[in-house]
Amino acid sequence: EPVAAAFARIVETADLAAARRWRERIALAPLPRRLSRVLARRPALLGPGPWVVRSSFGAEDRPGSSCAGIFESVLDVDGPAMLARAVRVVTASLLADRAIAYLHRTERPVEPAMAVILQPQVARDGIGGVLHTRVPERAADVMLVTADRSAARVTGGVSIPEEYVLYRPHLDTPRAC
Repeated sequence: EPVAAAFARIVETADLAAARRWRERIALAPLPRRLSRVLARRPALLGPGPWVVRSSFGAEDRPGSSCAGIFESVLDVDGPAMLARAVRVVTASLLADRAIAYLHRTERPVEPAMAVILQPQVARDGIGGVLHTRVPERAADVMLVTADRSAARVTGGVSIPEEYVLYRPHLDTPRAC
């Protein structure tokens, strides 16, 4: 069965067992050669680790929904073996139980289009968080959800985060400090 059709069926029926089987396939499959070559060059381009490997989902910020925090991000990635594993973890999170349950409740079908992003990791002293560039039901707002020490405390549900809502038009207007 083609991946797009399988994904659509899994989301439509909320078939968590089928999603688990696909996650297992992703975890065991070798990375395509072209991707392996690209990943081998990334550390030289970004500098020494650690890095963050995260997702960017095609339907992440739509009116009435936000997938922020639904998919996995892997922190403290350093070295080629960890990088390959992190890419698999993030890719497989497209089929995580919480992602399937959330997408099943959305009103519109979604395509299984996810990019995997590799970024240098900023030191985690202070706070971490998730930036929602589209807040469901409030398109004029941007929301930053933060917690002490790490974004993982927000996305993992292990802290009570603080929320800061910014009115988008104010972000585009120059102001004196």
